[in-house]
Amino acid sequence: MKRFSQSSLNRSPWSREAIALVAQARVSSGNKFEQLVERLQRNSRRRKQGCWRFVIQYALKNAVSHLRWTEEEMTMFREELLRRSIKEIAQSLSGPQKLYRACSYATILA
Repeated sequence: MKRFSQSSLNRSPWSREAIALVAQARVSSGNKFEQLVERLQRNSRRRKQGCWRFVIQYALKNAVSHLRWTEEEMTMFREELLRRSIKEIAQSLSGPQKLYRACSYATILA
């Protein structure tokens, strides 16, 4: 799991207690996050939106991003793009056409 550097935490406008609460909640579920946000609101007297932003930044952003393509996937996609249309590729891979069209534009510009 990614750890935040000490310097980034020192610059945070949030208290050390708030940072510790969020760090403990990294393995929590949706209901627990709601309770955490309410607790942060009470302790910090900040708006709910700001508390949610803080929780997302420090607790949820460590999730795996599935939006990144590996070099192997890009190579496979380029090869398929020479043989078939984007619509056919999207249907065979069960993905949205918009995703593959954006990737094709990135491939052309790269």
